Amino acid sequence: MKIQSCIDAIEKQNEEIVRLQNPCNRKIALNFLFSLFSFKRILSFIQSRSLLKKLAKGKKEDLTPVFYAKGSFLDVSKKVAVYTCITNGYDNVNNPILIDDDMDYFCISDSSKKTKSIWQHLEIPATASKYDYAMINRFCKLNPWNIFNAYDYAIYIDGNIDICSDIRCLCPIAHNSKIGIAMHTHDYRDCVYKEAEACEVLKRGNLGAIKTQMTKYRQEGFPEHFGMIEATIIVVDLKNDIAKKIMTAWWNELLQSGSGRDQLSFPYVLWKNGFKISDVGYLGNNRRKNPKFRTRKHFNE
Repeated sequence: MKIQSCIDAIEKQNEEIVRLQNPCNRKIALNFLFSLFSFKRILSFIQSRSLLKKLAKGKKEDLTPVFYAKGSFLDVSKKVAVYTCITNGYDNVNNPILIDDDMDYFCISDSSKKTKSIWQHLEIPATASKYDYAMINRFCKLNPWNIFNAYDYAIYIDGNIDICSDIRCLCPIAHNSKIGIAMHTHDYRDCVYKEAEACEVLKRGNLGAIKTQMTKYRQEGFPEHFGMIEATIIVVDLKNDIAKKIMTAWWNELLQSGSGRDQLSFPYVLWKNGFKISDVGYLGNNRRKNPKFRTRKHFNE
């Protein structure tokens, strides 16, 4: 009970820190607008101004109440691997603020640099080495069975996200879901097609491939506003066959699309397999305001 009381106190403090740091995210939208004003981007800005207004307006939804899942007790006999994948110096991983001795922490990386870190270094799997840096990350992210088959659960975390509290308790959320996977829902978009528009404005991913991908989805009848997730934190029940089927299909769809944007593929894969966004274990509606985590800028930004 004393440990749980400490965890509750940490999360209460983290909630207050997040609130003070981020009372309104309009500043993010303004910074993004200012970043567009360069000679090379002025034309793109003019062409995309209507969409930019929509994106800036969407940021205001960050003022709505934020909910996050606290999870529940997980038997310490269950083996949990927490991992990240960092290639080409894209991020600089930090030690968790709260380190759980009953979990193992791994950093899959192409760097052999040794640091005094809780994160154990793992080499990039040979099967992933043929891909570019971004797709190496996606391979490790979506194929935990190939790396952690001796574990019961895997928790993937982007390299720019710090662990601030207990996350072992999130594993039962994945276990109790219909598909054995838990993630945050997207903080202000619920539609793959709107996400594709945002990718175009932000110049993320292979834009030609994204257009082809969206055309395919529309032709197959994939609905608008099906729901969106954020794939920055993924909790997976490694003993769940449905989870393995969904994530394998997710990886294959990402490869086939060539878009480089995994968030665009996941809702479609759910739909193709007869599932809904609500069948995904719920970690919260805004990863940036979840007191269990803290998000930093990427190291090279």
